[in-house]
Order: sequence, then C-alpha cells, then structure tokens
Amino acid sequence: MAVVSGASNCLDLSTSLELLCHLADLARKGVLPGSDEQQEELLHVIHRHLAPALLDAELFDLVSALCSYAAVGVVHAGWAQELLQQASEVAEQELAAPSLESYNTLQLSSLLFACGQMASPPTDTMRAYAAALAGELVRACSGWEGAPYVRAAFSSTDFANLAEACAALWGEPTAGSQSGSRSSSGSGEIGSSGSGNGSGAHEAGIPAAVTTLLEVVAGEVRTELANKHSARSPWTPRDLVRLARGYAALPLHGRATTQMLDALASFCVQRIRSRHLNCVSRPADLTGLLQAYADLAHNSVTVPELLQAVGDQRGLVEEAQVAVEALSGGQELDFSLLEGRWLLVYTTASDVLPLVAPPRLPSPLQIGRIYQAFTGREGSGSVQNIIEARLAGPPGFADLDAGVTLVVDAGWEARTARSIALAFREAGVQDVVLSPGLQNLLASPILPRGWWNQQLLLAIKQLSLRVPLTTRLPTAASSQALPAGLNYMLTHLDDDMLIGRAQGNGGTFIFTREAAPLKDASREAPGMPVTASSDGGGAAQAPSPTGLDVPRRTGTTLTATAHIITAVIGAGVLALPNAVAMLGWVAGPLCIVLFGVLTQICSVLLAQCYITGGKINRTYSECVAACFGRWAVVAIGVLQHVNLLLVTLAYAISAPQSLQAIARSICRQKGSTSCFDNYNTWVGGRAIIFGASQLLMVQLPNVDSLWLCSLVGATMSFGYSAIAIGMSAALAGGSPQGTLGGATFPRASDKAFQVLNAIGAILFAFNFSIQLVEIQDTIQTHRPPGPVASMRRAITFSVCIMTALYVGVACSGYAAFGNTVSSSIMTAFTSPAWLVDVANIMVVVHLGPAYQICLQPTLMFLEDKVQRWQRNPEWNRGWLLRLWFRCTVVAAVTFLACLVPFFGVIVGLSGALSFWPTTVGFPVEGFIKTHHPPAGQRLWLRALSAATVLVTLAAVVGSVQQVVASWQTFGVFKGGETGR
Repeated sequence: MAVVSGASNCLDLSTSLELLCHLADLARKGVLPGSDEQQEELLHVIHRHLAPALLDAELFDLVSALCSYAAVGVVHAGWAQELLQQASEVAEQELAAPSLESYNTLQLSSLLFACGQMASPPTDTMRAYAAALAGELVRACSGWEGAPYVRAAFSSTDFANLAEACAALWGEPTAGSQSGSRSSSGSGEIGSSGSGNGSGAHEAGIPAAVTTLLEVVAGEVRTELANKHSARSPWTPRDLVRLARGYAALPLHGRATTQMLDALASFCVQRIRSRHLNCVSRPADLTGLLQAYADLAHNSVTVPELLQAVGDQRGLVEEAQVAVEALSGGQELDFSLLEGRWLLVYTTASDVLPLVAPPRLPSPLQIGRIYQAFTGREGSGSVQNIIEARLAGPPGFADLDAGVTLVVDAGWEARTARSIALAFREAGVQDVVLSPGLQNLLASPILPRGWWNQQLLLAIKQLSLRVPLTTRLPTAASSQALPAGLNYMLTHLDDDMLIGRAQGNGGTFIFTREAAPLKDASREAPGMPVTASSDGGGAAQAPSPTGLDVPRRTGTTLTATAHIITAVIGAGVLALPNAVAMLGWVAGPLCIVLFGVLTQICSVLLAQCYITGGKINRTYSECVAACFGRWAVVAIGVLQHVNLLLVTLAYAISAPQSLQAIARSICRQKGSTSCFDNYNTWVGGRAIIFGASQLLMVQLPNVDSLWLCSLVGATMSFGYSAIAIGMSAALAGGSPQGTLGGATFPRASDKAFQVLNAIGAILFAFNFSIQLVEIQDTIQTHRPPGPVASMRRAITFSVCIMTALYVGVACSGYAAFGNTVSSSIMTAFTSPAWLVDVANIMVVVHLGPAYQICLQPTLMFLEDKVQRWQRNPEWNRGWLLRLWFRCTVVAAVTFLACLVPFFGVIVGLSGALSFWPTTVGFPVEGFIKTHHPPAGQRLWLRALSAATVLVTLAAVVGSVQQVVASWQTFGVFKGGETGR
C-alpha cells in the first residue's frame, strides 16, 4: 500500500486499470489486502489518476473500469458510485460509436453488464444498445458447440452478470434502489426478490434477442450445474443469489428457463447442506443461500412444480436455518430493525403452507407474495400481514396484474428481549384489480356503457371489506372482548433476514427484507456474540420454543461416537459367544452382521428427524411428538423410559458381580477357595459401593457433561473385548470348535426357544435408538458440519466398530469353547488370573458411564415434569431438586439390584419388546412423514419394517419362555447371572 501511495505520480491509465482489475479479482475472492483505511487510501490514489483519464479513454477501458469498480465497490460503494455517475454522462455517446464485430464474446458480455451497471434508470438508447449486444452474443453463442474453449471461458460470475444486467434493463424496478448500487458481487438491488409473477415487467417489451440470450444462458447454467466434474470456477452463494434474482425479476416462461430454475433450486439446497455450516464465521453466506432458495421457491406462482421439487428437500434448508439461529442465539435484538416490509420466503406453519403449496386441483385463485409490514421502533407498533393473490383463467380474462390483496392488521409489542406479542385487530380485502376482459364480462351485460358502468367498476376496484378479529376471556365472569393474538419468538433479526417462531406448534417463518441489498459474502463478518449461560443455580432449562436452549452444545462426531459405544457395548457383549453357540457358525455371525446393517440404516433415518419443521427435537419423545403428535408420545415414551430404567438396573447388577469376581480371584490367589462365594452375603456391599460412586456422577447436569467419562468407558469396552478376543484366540489355536448348526438339544422345542433367545440377545445388543436423540443433542449446532451430518458419521463409525467387536468376541469365544461356552465368556477363563482381573476391572469402569447415559434421559424427563407441575413449591427447583431427586433414584436402583438380581432376564424381554417400535418402526415412519422419500424408497423401508416385526415377535416369544424358566431357578436374594 505504501509503495503505491508513494509512487502515485507515476500512475498512468494503463497502470491504474491494471491495479484496479487486480483489486477487483481479489475482491471477488474475498481477500482484499490491508485494512479498510489502507484500501480507501489505495483506491483514492487510483481514482485520482483514473477518473479524469476515463472520460477520454477507449470504450473497453471504460467498461473494464466500470466492472472493476463495481467489484471493489462491494466494500467501498462510494468510489463505484462516483465513477458510475461520471461514466453515465458520456456512456450513450461512447457506446454508439464502435462496431460490435470487433469484440469477442467476453468483451460483449462485459459491455452488456456495463449497460446494466449504468441503467439507473435505463434509457431507450441504453436498452437499444444492450439489445444489439445481446444479438451479437446470441450469434457468438451459436458457435459454442464448435468452440468449447470459448464456452469454458464463461464463469459462473459471467452468467450471473448477464442475468443481472438484463434484469436491470428490462426487469421490474426495485423500490428505493439508488444509482450505482448494483455490483458484480451481488450486493445490489435487482427487482423484487422472488417476483415470480413479473408484475411491472412486460414480456412483450423484452427484445427477442434478449429472451433468446437468457434461454441460452439458462441452458448453459443447467448443463453446468449437472456437471459435477466441471473445470469452471465453482458457484458462490453470491452468484446463486444474483442469478436467481435476475431471472425472478424477468417474466420468462421458456422451457430452458423453467428447467434451469429447477436445477438451480436443487443445486442451491445441496450447497446449503455441503457449505452452510462451513461458513459460520461468514453468516452472509448462509443468509445468501437462504435468500437464493427463497427467490427460486417463490417462482412457484408461475412454476408450481418447482416448490414441490425444492420442498421435498426442505430438511436441508431447515438445517441452514438452525445454524443461523445458533449464531444469533445470544445476540441482543434491535427491535428498530423490524420496521419495514418483509417478504415470506419459507414457512412450516400448517395454516400458511396450504396457501403457498402447489394446488392439487386447478384453482382460479393463485397466491402470490406474502408480506409482513412492521411500523414502530420503540418496542411497539403495528404490523400488517399482506397476501397478494391473482386470478387465473383464459387469456384476456386473467393476467399477471389482475388480483386482490388480503390484509390482516395487528399491533405488536415487545414482551422479552427476543419475543413480541401480536394482537390481531381486523382482516380485510383491498386493492382489487380486474383485467380488461373481466371488466367487460362483468359490466357490459349488466348496464350499457356510460357513467353507471364506470361507477360499478370503480366500486369493485375500491372494494374494502373489514372483519374484526376478537376473542373473549375464558372466564365466564368477564364478557370483555380482546383482540386475538399470539406470542412470536424472534430467533434471528438483522438488516436482511427475519426468522421467527409462533407459540406452540405455530411453525417457523423466514422473511427477507423487501428491496434489501445483500451483505457482501466475500468478507469475514464479525462473529456474533453468543452468551452460553451456564447452569449456574442448576435450574433445569425448559425447552425453548426455538429448540435452541442454552447451554450451547459442545459435542463432536468423536464424542457422539464415544457416547454410542459406551451406551451400547455393555457387559452383555461377553454373552454373544453363547448366542452364536445356539445359532451355529453360519447363522450366528450372519445375524450379527444383518442386525448391524439394519441398526445403521434405521439410526440414520432417526438422526434425520432431529430437525423437523425448522425445530430441533432435543429428546426421543420430542421427535415422536413432532412427527406423530402427542398421542404417540405416551406409547413410545413408556417403552423408552421403562427400557432405560431396566438397562440401568441390569448395569447396577452386573457391576457388583464383576467386583465379586475380582475379590474372589484375589482370594484364590491367597490360597482360600470359599471366600466371596456367597452372593447374598457380599452383593449388597458391592452394590452399595457401586451405587455410591454413581451418586457423584449423577449430579452432572446432562449427557453432554459425560463426554470425558464416555471416552474412558468406550476405551474400557474396547479393552475387555480385546482381552476376550485374545484369550479366546489363544485357547482355540489352530483347531476351532463349534458346529455349523449350533448346539443340539433333546427336544426340538428347546432348540427353537434357545435360538429365539439368541436372536433376542443380538437384537438387544444393537438396541440404542432410545438414547440416540439425546446423544445427538450433545453435538454443537453452530460449528461444521452440524448435528445431522455429524451424527450420521458417528452412527456409521460406531455401528461398524461395535459390529466388528461383536463378531470378534462371539466368533473367537465360540471357536475356543464350542457349544459348551458359558453365558459370559469371561467366567470361562481362569488363567492368567491377572489378565482376567484386569478385564473385570475394565467392565466395572465401563459400566459407570454406561449407567449414567442410560439413566440421565429419564432423570431429565422426570425433573422437567416436576418443575412444570403447577403445585411444585418454589424451593423445589434447580440444584436442590437435582440433589435430592437424583440421589433418591440412584438409591432405589441400588436397592432393587440387591433385592432381585435376576432382572437381566426381564431386561431382555423389554429389549425384544422395544426393538421394533423404537429402533425400526418409528424411525422409518418418521422419516417418511417428514422427508417424503420417493415411492420406491418408501416401499422397501416399510417392507424392512414389516420383516423386523416378525423377528421381534419371535424374540419376544423366546424371552417370555426364558422369563418363565428363570422364575423356577431364581428367587429373592438368590444369585444369578445377568447381562445386557
């Protein structure tokens, strides 16, 4: 910068242009050097020497300067504005002089873009010259097939430039736009965002050459978007927005344009998935992608199938929305920014979706744009909900301008730092516009043409119906009428975008400010301050309407993988060799692999339901409620929490048994053979020791706080599984035991029940869906790649790891001991004693975090219910409630572990009962309901679900038989084995 400033006297026209073009290239890449002050100084030096010379320069030098200033003007709009004003004074004379044949394709494109830059407002001379440029470009483009190098020279920015220039010259004028505000980086105002009906732009006024050029560009863009291996520069959010806005401002209905908009919509939502969370330090990229989606989706007025095409992928948009909300979660809102007119671009509200969705049957009324217009800056004011509708019909009786406006008036008032209350006052109809054909149809047959005829038409046009919107207090003692209303939570508000959520299940709304310039996405936006409130007093936070409650999540793919492994790979993995012994060498490993694949598929489907309708579902029950309503929550909730409690109880039983095994081994090494043999005598003490250790861990507020414990637990599970595999492999040597069909029994019924028991044991080993959503809720929302993508990877990693461990432990144990393998592989080993002791210690260490991961969701659910109870005293909240309530639950579980140590068998029954509803049934149907997959995918998913029902019923039969048999051998305070 200093070198350029010092050598300012040496700058000539050529050097200044070269420097400016280089700066423009850096600006497009978002890497302008130096501070804002240094950039100002450099531009001032260049401008001082360049601006006077341009008035006498060649045309193309003028065009290059205009384009470059426009690019740099994203950051310093004042410089571009000044030059555009100077250039406009001489542009018409300069543009008329040269011969178009002397320019190549890129130069013609630059000239056309320059015309759009100077069109403020466009003159007839400017339009005529631009139309001639378009004709030359069409002729040049006709040779693209034979000259691919020319075609490849066009970048995504060049395509966006052409669309933007044509929109500036022939599109709908933007209200409040200023001269020179358009720029090559998409920071300008091009028409009305999402103006799909082309109001104010006349298709007949667009020259044929321009229409043809735009069709050619649309075809090229569609081809480019479909080419995944294109060498052309990648599409940026700014180019997506500029291209979408350019075409939205033009009344084009050609086949290539329609197909391009469809392809661009799909490409846009793919970019939202692949890039939006990588731009968290650049929120403008996120906002730009959502606005590009909005511009495309709003074309549904003229291309109704487009909304359905994009709507099927709305989960991707909602992920981007949640990321934007997470960024602004702790930011104090400036309610003065509400003032203005906001265009609705996306919603999940059930009462609004029927208005914007493509009609299933032909309808004479088509809904256009939907707005909210706020007035008032001091925390209160008025708001209008505006719905534009137009009439569809045969040509002559319905056109793009004919229609009616529906208005709902309301008042707003700030209630909290992030919410406002809306009080609806009245609804009405106004601004009736009749097409000429409809006017003749209505008026001519009734009255002769004349004064009365005109008065009738005038009365229809000035029709304004108003209906009060009031409700009454619920108390019978009062008859006072109050305005109807609702509470409205604002989750994000800035100069360009408003995201809000209505109370209850009212849905989410995304608005963009009408005629608002986009922020520059090429420069780092300052990070939004986020205040992650700590638990402080320990008060359990009720889920916020946005689903973005604090404290902020900090988990990653690694921690989620650790949580899953810790929760799933319990001590019961050591019983899998016995299950394989019942099934044999063929069916045993095959069942483990098949159920692993089934679990992976269904778990990924469940992870996709984490965000539904733009709302984060923090628990499994919230997922069920979001997909199927409250009626299904009770049934699934009972299965989930009962199963979690029983698994927790099984761990409370297994840990004391491992402690007893360790003590017994140490006693044997000292020469005694009878100490610690009586389970009834010693299990109580071991259970109390384990329960006491859980009293400390249970005070951690949530599952996210257990990430370090989970990493330790996952390591321990790998450890004792590896020990079991190693000792079994050493014992089997080169002569593995076992048979193809598994163990034999005197009666066929015994064999059948044992096989069913084995299937139930394998099913239960993979049954972790009841904890999956709570684990997914630990993943950070505001960092890449987001909770859904991170959870998909965590599921894949963890299922592959656990399946490999299951197969390794099961097959090595069966190979070592054959059909006589015990129910727990570790009990079959006696030496080396120290290694067996280490394995049992690892089991105990692993069961601690596993105990917490299973118990925490139920504790959080019950605490939330207690705090919501109206009769709950004020003192019984926060840390005090957590202290006494969680200690009581742990004490009760410990007492039951001492009382009836055969609950492991009943847990097997619970796992068999809950496997299909929680692991397969709901994830499949929830995914179908929220993501609307194609018919073929729905068919095979439901076939998979039906097959799993049969397997689950068979496992239930085997578990019931095992329970009945266990009652004959177990009793209160009698020993026994348990396993997960």
